[in-house]
Amino acid sequence: MSAEHSIRELLEKGEFVWAPCVYDCLSARCAELVGHNAVLVSSCELEYAMNGIPAGMYNWEEYIYAAERICNSTKLPVIIDGENGGGTPMQVYRNVKRLAEVGAMAISIEDTNSGAFATGYTYASGYGYMDAERWAANVQAAVEATKGTDCMIIARTDCKGGGAPQTGAIAKFGGMGLEEAIRRAEMGYQAGAEITMIQNICHADCEDECREISRRLSKPGRYLFYPDVHATDGKPDATLEQMQEWGFHLVSNHVAMKGAARGMLEFFRENFKNKNTVYSENHEIDPSGEFDIGHEFHLFKFEDYIALDKKYRAYEEELRAKNGMTEDQSRNQLTDASDFGSMLGVLGLADGLVSGSVNSTANTVRPALQVIKTKPGTSLVSGAFLMCFKDHVAVFSDCAINLNPNAEQLAEIAIQSAETAKAFGLEPKVGMLSYSTLGSGKGPDVDLVEAATAIVKDKAPELAVVGSIQFDAAWSPTVAATKAKGDPVAGHVNVFVFPDLCAGNIGYKAVQRSSGAVAVGPVLQGLNRPVNDLSRGATVQDIINTVEKDGAIPKKRIVIAKNLSEEKAELLRQAIQNARVQGFRFETSSKRVYSVPECMVHILGYIAQTKDSGPRPIALSGLEKQLDDQLLGHNGLREYRKDSRGRIIPSADSRFKDAVDGLNVRLTVNMEYQTIVEEELDAAITTLTAFYEAQPGTKLLEAYDNVFSGNVSGWIKFANTLRLRLAMRVVYADAALAQEQAAAAIGNPVGLMTGAADLAELHKPATGSWEYPLYMIQYNFDDSRIGATIEAYMNGYQDPRRGKYFVATAKGEYHGVRTGITPTSSYADSEDLSRVNCTNNDNIMWMTPAEAWFLRAEYELRWGSESDAATYYAEGIRTSFSTLGASGAEDYIADKELTPGSYTDMVTGGNSNQSPLASIPICWKAGGNFETHLEQIITQKYLAMFPEGQEAWSEFRRTGYPRILPVLVNNSGGKISTTRQIRRLNYPSTEYSTNAEAVATATHTLNSESSNPTGDNGGTSVWWDKNPRL
Repeated sequence: MSAEHSIRELLEKGEFVWAPCVYDCLSARCAELVGHNAVLVSSCELEYAMNGIPAGMYNWEEYIYAAERICNSTKLPVIIDGENGGGTPMQVYRNVKRLAEVGAMAISIEDTNSGAFATGYTYASGYGYMDAERWAANVQAAVEATKGTDCMIIARTDCKGGGAPQTGAIAKFGGMGLEEAIRRAEMGYQAGAEITMIQNICHADCEDECREISRRLSKPGRYLFYPDVHATDGKPDATLEQMQEWGFHLVSNHVAMKGAARGMLEFFRENFKNKNTVYSENHEIDPSGEFDIGHEFHLFKFEDYIALDKKYRAYEEELRAKNGMTEDQSRNQLTDASDFGSMLGVLGLADGLVSGSVNSTANTVRPALQVIKTKPGTSLVSGAFLMCFKDHVAVFSDCAINLNPNAEQLAEIAIQSAETAKAFGLEPKVGMLSYSTLGSGKGPDVDLVEAATAIVKDKAPELAVVGSIQFDAAWSPTVAATKAKGDPVAGHVNVFVFPDLCAGNIGYKAVQRSSGAVAVGPVLQGLNRPVNDLSRGATVQDIINTVEKDGAIPKKRIVIAKNLSEEKAELLRQAIQNARVQGFRFETSSKRVYSVPECMVHILGYIAQTKDSGPRPIALSGLEKQLDDQLLGHNGLREYRKDSRGRIIPSADSRFKDAVDGLNVRLTVNMEYQTIVEEELDAAITTLTAFYEAQPGTKLLEAYDNVFSGNVSGWIKFANTLRLRLAMRVVYADAALAQEQAAAAIGNPVGLMTGAADLAELHKPATGSWEYPLYMIQYNFDDSRIGATIEAYMNGYQDPRRGKYFVATAKGEYHGVRTGITPTSSYADSEDLSRVNCTNNDNIMWMTPAEAWFLRAEYELRWGSESDAATYYAEGIRTSFSTLGASGAEDYIADKELTPGSYTDMVTGGNSNQSPLASIPICWKAGGNFETHLEQIITQKYLAMFPEGQEAWSEFRRTGYPRILPVLVNNSGGKISTTRQIRRLNYPSTEYSTNAEAVATATHTLNSESSNPTGDNGGTSVWWDKNPRL
């Protein structure tokens, strides 16, 4: 079992992490059952369970073994109390690396100076604290040890001293004070930790200390861990809500050991007193019945394991029935690796089978044929090799299985091989090999190949195939021009079908050894499950090449092509994306290339060689200068002490620092967007501003302007706000461009939209027909109602704007429906669902002035001050209320208690979602982290700009906010993520039929700019959709 979420995922979603301390699999399971979102393995409680006293009396091997068992027993992410990690950087590196490998999602490293484990006894013994520099080096070593994993490091300092009396020896042991603790926590962040914990702040009067810690340490990307939950005189020293308000993101508490001990004492006492077990038998583990545990010890469910056992036994019986085996004989057959692997494939417990390095081909194929069996409609199994050359990939077959195939069999091998080529991203062009090219030679062998070719053309008429053909004419366009003139496939073959096993086996090995091509396979074709048969001469690298999937197994890097053109690179990229086995990689060059040299030079800067730079040019300005160190990387350091004979003297003082490769940085600018923003929109704003400043009272085209009635300042404010919107749209694709354009929009002398008078909406004309689209959808088509997501937010916030947006039900309530429900008459006829409050004469909204304030708030959050961001955030809400004519804005803005609600399906109840969508309050969370504030801004902007659904969708794709209910049914076949949801709309089918060439060009551009290029489907992100958190 492994964690469903990492600690990092929870924190980045803004979820508060409450991790009770556990000490074994059972206590972790109990925490999971009651609803905690993480657990923390406490070294103290673990040693109580193991040794009866927390005195550091166990070693790291025991601790790591215990941690591994707990990580494997729960779906919750596990935090490990790593004590001081072993005391020295190298010990910390080794121990932390092993803890991360067994599944730890976060590990704390503390500054106690006590050897291996610093538990309660060592506090009482007064071992004290290590110096800050050593501790910071330990934290850095821990960070290095977790690179490439999901594990986070918690820099924990215990040096403050004091604390709650409940902490016993910890509270009694003297410390260095809060100031030193904060200084050390900052050092922990500087060393690379993402989370810090200052111990001993858990007491009844901790608020001032906590707020000071948050004020001094909080920054975007940092997280604070409140060390423990305690209570004084029956009241909590701090509630979870207070901790979050103060700026903390995680908390732990000791409960498992005390709870277990109390329960055991109760059962033991009563049973002993009664001299029987009636008391414990009559008391269920969970009296509430919530977890269906009963009297027996069933905290862990065994159904999955029982089901597996039944599968294995069913297969055993199948073998017995088919082969007349005894039970012992069938069990013995399953001890063979190939038989057992085939069984796992049939049962769906393995994706495929790789065998043959120590087995014969017969021993690999036999169980595959007996157990996995061939695909329906397939009569044989064949073996193909993927031959990976420097500039392309080809398929060679059959090189492993069929000795002398007849024409029907050879045709089936060709069709199977073409399917293999398609699976790996190749457009198959099949060559049926012989010693004759298109009739140049005669004989029975040529007749067989030509007959097979005719069968292929009959069974697969869409397949590009040529035969019979000699290898040189199939391979070389030059030879083909002479030997097979005019044939479109000759010279371009990438699927080579050999006439028999002798030719195929010799052919692939000759090409492999003479050309240096990498041969991957053989891949057995025609089976229900993937099976690959290795040669008994296979090297370790051959095995890795065969089984590697998406980088799961590291392998030697082989560069097959470099310095490709954009067109050729894209073709190769598409092939790599579809290569599910080889483990190909596509890497962009680290070379500094300026495709449009004159574009954005003021932001990019430049490099030059100066008298002080030496032989290497140095960056002198702009992003070049800012990124120079990252591009270069830095050298490593290994410093050792040696004796007179040159032998290394082991020393804790030895310094080390790994070399860091320079980063590959690719700065991209979408030229179409660049043109629109920097030229067209900028030119329009400049022209209108100059006109307005020269003639402020003059109106333009008043009789024809159905938006601002000729008011030039209205158009300028709208254009500036639109520019600010578009600037924020690209902030994750090009932050420098976003900041530059946002500043230009804000700095325009006419300004942004600010109040109801600036509302940009298309008014109903005085004459002519008019239909309000939302009215048609809601009342004429009668096939939509308000959405469940906005219902959950506005009902949870008790939002006064609900009556402005929606029509209340007969009960005076507001309810909607989930996306993806099955539309039935019960929904259409229900009186418990709300519609949009609109008439057919309403104006069509383009942009609300409230949006401008929220855009300003985000600008300040990113590049200004939090206080200004809070001011603009409140003004955005205030403007939304006033524009709509809603009352109660000030009480709404100040509310700290209300949060988004859950959703109940008022029609069937079956599509409900009882968990609240989010936990953010309305009132600005002073001292909160960046993501919390961003979520508040985007959520309130979402509520303020209803019904601008397109813009709400764009902001959700950009930021991930607001958190929305997932679609109930995902019919995309895996192309669209249920959680990330639709990222774009497909090109219309009519475009494919009438404008195919342009669609291909557009898809190429889409893939080249996307962060997850998967072609023309709803799961591919557009060029600006590059938020690294999503």
